[in-house]
Amino acid sequence: MIGICGSAVAESDQRRGVYDLAEMASHRAPGACSIADAPEAVRAANAARLAANNPAINEQDFARVADHIDRESFHLLTPRQRDIFVYMVDNKDEVVGKGHMCFAPDTPLRVVQAFDRLLQGASFNQIDRWPSTAVQAGPLAQGDPTTLTYSYAPDGTFVPNLIGVSGTNDLNSWLDGIYSGNTAAWQAEFDGAFDDWEVLIGTDYIFEPNDDGSQLNTLPGEVGMRGDVRIASIFIDGNSGTLAYNNFPPDGDMVFDSGDSFYNNAPTSPLGFRNVIRHEHGHGLGMLHVCPINQTILMEPFISFAFDGPQLDDVLNGQRHYGDSYEDNDSPDMAFGLGTLSGPELRADIASTDSQTDVDYYAFTVNAPTAVAVTATPFGLTYESVQQDAACSGGIFFDSLNISDLAVEIIAPDGVTVLASSNVAPIGAAETANATLLSPGTYFAKVIPTGTIDNVQLYDLTVTIDGAPGFLPASAAINGSLNTQVGAGSQFSFEFEVFENDELVDPASVRVLFSYDDSVPFEEGLIESLGGGQFRATLPGAKCPAMPRVFVEFVGSTSGVLTLPPAGASGPLLFSIDSQVVIASENFETDGGFTVTNDASLTDGGWDRGVPANGFRGDPPVDFDGSGSCWLTDNVAGNSDVDGGTTTLTSPAYDLSRGGTISYAYWIDDGPGNLVGDALTVQVATDSAGTNWQTVRIHDNALPDWEQTFITIDGALASSTVRIRFLATDGDPQGVVEAAIDALVVSANRCDAAAGTDCNNNFALDDDEIALGLAEDCQPNGIIDSCDIDGGEPDDNMNGIPDSCEVIGSCPGDVNGDGETTTGDITLTVSNLGAGSPGAQGTPGDANGDGVTTTSDITLIVSNLGCMVP
Repeated sequence: MIGICGSAVAESDQRRGVYDLAEMASHRAPGACSIADAPEAVRAANAARLAANNPAINEQDFARVADHIDRESFHLLTPRQRDIFVYMVDNKDEVVGKGHMCFAPDTPLRVVQAFDRLLQGASFNQIDRWPSTAVQAGPLAQGDPTTLTYSYAPDGTFVPNLIGVSGTNDLNSWLDGIYSGNTAAWQAEFDGAFDDWEVLIGTDYIFEPNDDGSQLNTLPGEVGMRGDVRIASIFIDGNSGTLAYNNFPPDGDMVFDSGDSFYNNAPTSPLGFRNVIRHEHGHGLGMLHVCPINQTILMEPFISFAFDGPQLDDVLNGQRHYGDSYEDNDSPDMAFGLGTLSGPELRADIASTDSQTDVDYYAFTVNAPTAVAVTATPFGLTYESVQQDAACSGGIFFDSLNISDLAVEIIAPDGVTVLASSNVAPIGAAETANATLLSPGTYFAKVIPTGTIDNVQLYDLTVTIDGAPGFLPASAAINGSLNTQVGAGSQFSFEFEVFENDELVDPASVRVLFSYDDSVPFEEGLIESLGGGQFRATLPGAKCPAMPRVFVEFVGSTSGVLTLPPAGASGPLLFSIDSQVVIASENFETDGGFTVTNDASLTDGGWDRGVPANGFRGDPPVDFDGSGSCWLTDNVAGNSDVDGGTTTLTSPAYDLSRGGTISYAYWIDDGPGNLVGDALTVQVATDSAGTNWQTVRIHDNALPDWEQTFITIDGALASSTVRIRFLATDGDPQGVVEAAIDALVVSANRCDAAAGTDCNNNFALDDDEIALGLAEDCQPNGIIDSCDIDGGEPDDNMNGIPDSCEVIGSCPGDVNGDGETTTGDITLTVSNLGAGSPGAQGTPGDANGDGVTTTSDITLIVSNLGCMVP
């Protein structure tokens, strides 16, 4: 937890709290919010104690280190510390750049400075970051988010001589002794320290419960074997002086001084212990000590009681290496989701552009036309920041507010189109872009660093409803998801809402227009007002392979004619007409012909069929369709996840030679919601032997819920022996993956424009029609078709009139059946305007055969006036 002088900050406020703390810490009066005695007074008293108790200097030892420490400082060291210092000087080439030590508050300043001058390996406050980890093969570079594992070395593990001391690990027995045998209590302090870093910078942490006890500082982290960061303790120098040391990446091992009484009050007053852990892991992230020493920065060489957790400079340090906690959000498809803008604002606090080229994307959703403002507010302070020298001072100041001049953009749902942008405010000032979003959807806020300084710039981001949007025209949006797959011959409908916004819309002006053929003009469908600006559009059935084009039109009192979609006829809604037959529908009360295979490395979690056991470990509590059973991984309560490899569920072969769809419900979750390397992969093969599997879906977003999706089988995937399989893979041995499948439906296409013609008007392609090789659609459409069927046939399509596919020589528009098209047909049509319904047969005056008598029928009659049967 982050707080000021030990006061707690609610977890939901952690990101914000660190900035407030850093700002206050940078202006804190010397000694304020400190331990009871002023630090310098404590150090002076202890220096006198050390000088009184220390034996005389070994002149031979001092001669070896005289270039690195003065006589008075060397005299202040205990005999153990002198041995360590001499070792480090003698082995300077191997020691420098490997790690850093931190010191108790009572350690004399000149002693700390002498050690730090030996260890300081760079002129800035960073050293190299992690290039790879146990769960990330790398290479990882500046700004890449990073996942680290950590483990506790078992007692007895050898800790080699890196700083002049070595020994065997006693961490567990040492801390168990301090915490009265409560192992969970002291381990919680480490968990919390890693959580504090995780919430502030782009790092994630996974506890590795295994540690093989191999020698520290020698082997990299390995899943199931040991952590990237291994934690141990040995006797270093006892009370005062060194509290702990930590290596730099790619060795993050942390070693405490189990002989120091500094830790004895940790169970009741844990602040010092917490800050040691956080400080040491700062080194394990690639951070060096900083100056000045005024109790404002975690990475100062002394452990401070003046604050709780990382401060502003520490956050800058970490985000420069690993990005912020919203990473990896460098593109629209990786944008960090802020949620739906239903309240006053959405926020992303303590974010940053971690380099001159780092851009950040955030996704946000609006459910209605909305004027929005996106604001990036840089923050930072000017504070002293120098490399350590003898006095740890130098008057050099770092201005963290004015690193990059930020620009912001608002981007359309396509992830490309810039709707608004702003880069007019001076560096260090907030930048705001404003846009009116006319349609509901998910949009993007983009933050862009400008300038030439390659460094980290902190900022807060807000997305707010703009209080002064100006005129907002009327708009419309589809309600819910739009089903664009329509069955042949069936009328179809969709609902939409019209938003008046800053003008009025006459409900009578709302209409839907459609065309089933590029060569046919748009005509009107049926509109039903549902009240409250809600409407339902209904369109007549069409035969496959038609591709209906549809748009909605309405009139605003100020804007005039408006459309949904905004492009209207030039960019309409597109529907697909097809005739499909369900050839398999599986609720998995039986196995459905599915089979299970497991790879050799799988140790547990194979596919199983049954009623879910509801083991509360990320597995589904019930099946999807309510029938009871489904396929799921290892249907037992408790440890039911996939372990060690892949389990595969394979279907029988289906005849989808003309294409079709396979729909299914799936479950993929892991309990914590972090699928690292785990996935449910879906593959399709076109041969019954399954030798040419192709991946068509990868479900790797952990959600504690059933989801539905479908796969379109067409082109190269169409075959008479299509098979589908589901592979549940445990790619992270330390993770959990639970998968399930239910409600699988296989639908085969029965409409193929290239194969023949539906001349019997049953809205499907029949084998007898294909055999005849018919080339024209004999569905009555009000125009003369050149049909391959000759001779006078009866009224097979039952539309009440003879047409060209039945009686040779009939006239289009002859609705009264007298053999010619005259004004009498117009009279009959006018007297029946509005009669019928889409798809109806025998409607009086219906010249074009769509089932409804409209002015379109009059237009057809007029264009054929004078036609007579010979």
